[in-house]
Amino acid sequence: DEHQQLHASDDCLYGVFPDLVCGLEGITEELGFLHFAMTERLLISGRRRALSGIETTRNALRSGHKAPTVAALLDTIVEHVVDAVDRFADDVARKLDRIEEKILAEDVSEGGQMLVRIRRTTVRLHRQLVILRSLIQRLGLGLGQKFALGLATKTLGQRLDWLDAEIVSLRDRAQLLQEEVTIKTAE
Repeated sequence: DEHQQLHASDDCLYGVFPDLVCGLEGITEELGFLHFAMTERLLISGRRRALSGIETTRNALRSGHKAPTVAALLDTIVEHVVDAVDRFADDVARKLDRIEEKILAEDVSEGGQMLVRIRRTTVRLHRQLVILRSLIQRLGLGLGQKFALGLATKTLGQRLDWLDAEIVSLRDRAQLLQEEVTIKTAE
């Protein structure tokens, strides 16, 4: 299933959440999904492709990072997902800066296609972040309180709010630049 979900029962937390796919050259703009099931003492995960959050967490564990609980391990994975999206947003902002500089220099030859890709990706990321934020908030408000096991839902929710606002800002900026390219091309 490629739809986000988060469910809690008396002794298990399970669900699906998004992450950026890792390619040979690093994080891509593609989204993948991590499936997981967690009990108090065990975390099982599955995915179809290499995902940033899992790869970064695996490297941290190999380097000696210790997760005191299974919930802390899941928190670490989700934090790495958020970090990857944050780094991706920084990269998008740099690309938009370069495109904007070219537009100001009256060079609109190559910005259009990049802006379309950026808009598409930021729209998709926004959609996924809104759903993830909602699922985390619901868990924090008690849907899974019996089994929350100390997940840092409040802090994570705040970070997702901030990151989503950043992604929306980038999406809007890309749209404005795309409109400007369209106007300059029509002249």
